[in-house]
Amino acid sequence: MTPEQRQNLIGIINAVHSAIVVLSNYAQTTSDPQQLDICQQTIASLNTIGSTALQALQAADDQIFQQETATLKASTTQLRAEEARINALLQTGGIALQVVSASAQIAALIAAL
Repeated sequence: MTPEQRQNLIGIINAVHSAIVVLSNYAQTTSDPQQLDICQQTIASLNTIGSTALQALQAADDQIFQQETATLKASTTQLRAEEARINALLQTGGIALQVVSASAQIAALIAAL
């Protein structure tokens, strides 16, 4: 793993955390079951991405690192689908903008791996 790849993985983990915090805070205040469901599903997807990035960061050898980064790259499609759902349904208080912005940052960092 190069220093740049290490920084990208740390950036992914940080962006995932930021998006989860925004979604968790919103989920605690919404009474709309559909929006709550979207928040929960997106948080689950982001948790998976964050865990995979952490596993890649802690990889003991290049083969494990390559497997984890391949998994991250494959998750980009799901991440883009989540962005579209969030953008369409969570137009409250800039929530969509914050989460989609973090998601775009995550996707860009994954692409740079």
